[in-house]
Amino acid sequence: MQFPSSFRAKIVYFTIFWFSAWILIFLTFLSILDPMHAVGNSLGFVLPLTIPVFLLDLLFGRFFLAKRYWIYAISSIATLVLFGLINLLIFKFVVKNPEAESNTVLSIILFFLIYRGVQYFRSGMAQQMKLNEAIASQMRLEINLRESESRQFKAELDLLKAQINPHFLFNTLNNIYSLVVTRHEHAPDAILRLSSVMRYVLDASKSDRVQLSDEIRFIDDLLMLEEIRLEDQCIIDFTVAPDFTDRDVAPLLFIPLVENCFKHGISANKESNRVIISLTSNEDGITFTTVNHIASRSVKQSQQQGNGLANLRKRLGIIYPGTASLETDEVENDYKVKMKILQRGGKN
Repeated sequence: MQFPSSFRAKIVYFTIFWFSAWILIFLTFLSILDPMHAVGNSLGFVLPLTIPVFLLDLLFGRFFLAKRYWIYAISSIATLVLFGLINLLIFKFVVKNPEAESNTVLSIILFFLIYRGVQYFRSGMAQQMKLNEAIASQMRLEINLRESESRQFKAELDLLKAQINPHFLFNTLNNIYSLVVTRHEHAPDAILRLSSVMRYVLDASKSDRVQLSDEIRFIDDLLMLEEIRLEDQCIIDFTVAPDFTDRDVAPLLFIPLVENCFKHGISANKESNRVIISLTSNEDGITFTTVNHIASRSVKQSQQQGNGLANLRKRLGIIYPGTASLETDEVENDYKVKMKILQRGGKN
């Protein structure tokens, strides 16, 4: 008996996902328990979560994607209540992990978000690869007819290949998992923020333009997640001039600069860690500025020459030809980036 390739792919993904989850949790328990107890506790933690997460994912595809929201909500709550109670009993009497007893429902929700989020990422990458192949094929045909357009086609292809690095998502998932295990008071808020970030990335990536106010809320969510992750290790300051925030802007334009601040600007000396971000929107256009501490000279060179800024410059040149600029500068021991998007006729 042969199974359809799509079913086999789901089985493979299901197996790899839960095996990876078990390895991660096993290593966590191994830091505080002997190997045999670490194996038992990690299996006891992971196995009770597989069935409810599978059911929630099945309900999501059956009802939520079909826009049958009430049925999805009722069935999901019933699943959470039933398996939350079952898992509570398992954690209490079988695994005997008191830290996990109060996190049964939260653990199911967290692993469902991770399970579904990774699926979206995989499907998005697969669709993007198909789209890249289709565009590349079209370019090979058109370049023979219009040699003068070859540079534009190459720029468009590079733009399609320039994807948002998902490292912030995976880092945030690991951080939230630590918050859940330690029953940190900010764990529920972090999960809500992450859900908002994932939803916005999925929606915004399908649009050519979004509201600037939506991008501001997206940056707020990212910075809140970084604040939860870093706690008191970094000073984060984000200011917005409230005028003209209802204008349209290309989606996900500011995230490479925000990510660079935390990727290159955080050092072991928490007293010097600071990230200053400002956004001004007026009748002339938009100015977005980031300032981060230079952790080391090699980090500064990496930040200057990284693919993120190069891809952002290409994207600005295609979307806002002649009206956008990206400038970098070193002020004392800080690295500063300023991006300007001018309205037609605006003052530089």
